[in-house]
Amino acid sequence: EIHAAAFRQCRISSITIPDSVKEIGDRAFFECHALTSITIPGSVEVMGTNPFENCPRLMDIRVVGDGEYLKMIDGVLFNKDMTRLIWCSPEKSGNFEIPHTVETIDSCAFIGCGKVTSVTAPDSVTEIVDYTFYDCSGLQTFTIPNSVTYVGNGAFYGCQGLTSITIPSSVASIGYNAFHYCSALTTVTIPDSVTSIGEFTFSLCSELKSVTLPGSITVIKAGTFFNCKKLASISIPESVVSIGENAFHSCIALKTFSIPESVTFIDKGAFCDCSAITTITIPDSVTFIGNGAFSLCSELKSVTLPGSITVIQAGTFQSCQKLASISIPESVVSIGEDSFCCCDALKTIEIPKSVKEIGNRAFMFCSCLKTVIIPEGLEYPRNAFMPRTEFTFY
Repeated sequence: EIHAAAFRQCRISSITIPDSVKEIGDRAFFECHALTSITIPGSVEVMGTNPFENCPRLMDIRVVGDGEYLKMIDGVLFNKDMTRLIWCSPEKSGNFEIPHTVETIDSCAFIGCGKVTSVTAPDSVTEIVDYTFYDCSGLQTFTIPNSVTYVGNGAFYGCQGLTSITIPSSVASIGYNAFHYCSALTTVTIPDSVTSIGEFTFSLCSELKSVTLPGSITVIKAGTFFNCKKLASISIPESVVSIGENAFHSCIALKTFSIPESVTFIDKGAFCDCSAITTITIPDSVTFIGNGAFSLCSELKSVTLPGSITVIQAGTFQSCQKLASISIPESVVSIGEDSFCCCDALKTIEIPKSVKEIGNRAFMFCSCLKTVIIPEGLEYPRNAFMPRTEFTFY
């Protein structure tokens, strides 16, 4: 018997398993990054879960000798009754139809199969598990069967040839990084059956232009659309209560979106470097806006801040170079460091009496800022308003 994770992260390049071995445990060769070939006796009776997970250089598996427990067919390794697809050779090319008998596909089963252009899966498959098609750079077409309920973490990570994907209404959850770096992906439709979309799911999808988000999700998680440079508009459903860290960071084409009144929390960097946004209205439901949430929005000219926030966090609007005016609500007690630093178009600012603290460099390098209306007696750091400005105390 080879126990679970027995060779985990070992630096072996090839291995021949002796005929005496009848069982190979779960993740037996997990993350053996140097492993290129393995010979398995056909007499192995039990093959644990994901035995070759994350072995990116594994090019050759040979099944030798008598036995009926494993089958190698055209470079694809199955269990004896072909209900489980264990591994596919990276030399596999063109179109591949998964046999209708298959019910499960192992994690990383198609890792690095860059020559495969199309895969058809049967309705007997209920999950696309973690990293199933990881780095299948040539994969252009895959139809998710209506039987699938879960698309796993990194399932299509780095599938740079994939241009569109339709998530069927059977799917309830999409894992993190599921479509990360699918750089040719242009459109995605997500049905209302999906209640959870993982972190960085569509990050670095540089050609993504259109996404339909379902009204069933409550959170847009961290980095979900990070660096989707061609995403021009997004409709945030009214079910969403939280927009995560860097959720839309560097979506430089994003011009049109509205934040619904259901949202209470906008995390740090959520819309950082969305350089095409010109105006933002933040509803009164929002009680927290994180550090740098709208920093580097270089075309932003107008912002409506809600009377529900008490703190303008560090760098919230840093380097919003065309922001000409801002009304700070009387609910605010603290203005964080660098919060409006380098807002070159800002000419006048009025600090409400509710403010008790102004951070370092809060309005530093606002080159057009000439007038500051500020409560008498409010202390602030010397660099808060550099260079010199004219103060009116009240």
